[in-house]
Amino acid sequence: MIAMPFLVEQVFKLERNSESRRKVYDSAREELVTKLVRPALRVPEAEIAGECRALETAIQKIEADLARKGISRGAKPEDPSIPRISANHPH
Repeated sequence: MIAMPFLVEQVFKLERNSESRRKVYDSAREELVTKLVRPALRVPEAEIAGECRALETAIQKIEADLARKGISRGAKPEDPSIPRISANHPH
């Protein structure tokens, strides 16, 4: 899984810019899936989905923390039940 401290660090630098936070989250999602779908790893699809759900949970926690601090929300989490596997990354 992508290190949550790294994600938190990147997002908190962009606290008030929800569009930039969304881009960081999207990049983290894509990086996670890209790493996990490599044929050499042979990661089961269920495990990929679990890692994607864990990332979405981390994103929700970050956004909740920002909301508690009074920072605007706007970077919406993805549906955690659906891993994002692009057409460029066969599974």
